[in-house]
Amino acid sequence: MGDLIAEGQRALARHGAEMTIHGDFAAFANVDRDTAIAFPGYFNETTNADRGMCVLIHKDGETIGTYACGLYLPVDTMAEYIDEIGLHNACAKPDIEIFGTVREWFEAMEGPSAFSGGIWVRPDLRGTDLSRLLVPFLPMIGRSFAVDVWDAKHVFFMVPEIIMKKGIAERYRPLFLEPGATWHYTTPPTPLWFGYAAPVQIMKDALDFISKGPDVLVPTKTPQPAVQHAELVR
Repeated sequence: MGDLIAEGQRALARHGAEMTIHGDFAAFANVDRDTAIAFPGYFNETTNADRGMCVLIHKDGETIGTYACGLYLPVDTMAEYIDEIGLHNACAKPDIEIFGTVREWFEAMEGPSAFSGGIWVRPDLRGTDLSRLLVPFLPMIGRSFAVDVWDAKHVFFMVPEIIMKKGIAERYRPLFLEPGATWHYTTPPTPLWFGYAAPVQIMKDALDFISKGPDVLVPTKTPQPAVQHAELVR
């Protein structure tokens, strides 16, 4: 992680930016995200995560980017955890519905599982070279932390369908993407796509980034549907 952070800071410095890494969600909650909806699982007061971390990006004295990751420790599977407990306690009952092949994925996920997300870049910087770096870079840093420090066996994320339609999610470097979840916290409910990043893939990305720099984060192909590979996580 030390080498990865150092190389990341060098890449950010070329854009006049730097990052700070925090051991819970407190710093994430203090960022004004320009009215963007933030998942309640990334706030200390409402998370059901057993551990949390966040990464903030700073430029010219202001926070211009965020990322968060929570570690969940299911007794049995993540499917049961989501059904019974939920990823956060901001509502009276769990409000993420999972179905179809995505449910099979969560039923196969046993052991420490990290939920990766909370990506935000200040609107005036979107479409810039810095933003194009941050969208794949932030998840790589957080997921590497989850695997290397927390020993997460699984790393997953869920993307609103509107983000999928914009083609941004492929830059998150998922191994697979599949529709099959609904977030009932919003009005109307938000359709979600499930993404999975295997620990071995995460560590390879980190090692490639250390040795070759940010160019390794450029997407090379469209992720395959999870329906073809759900058995791989067992």
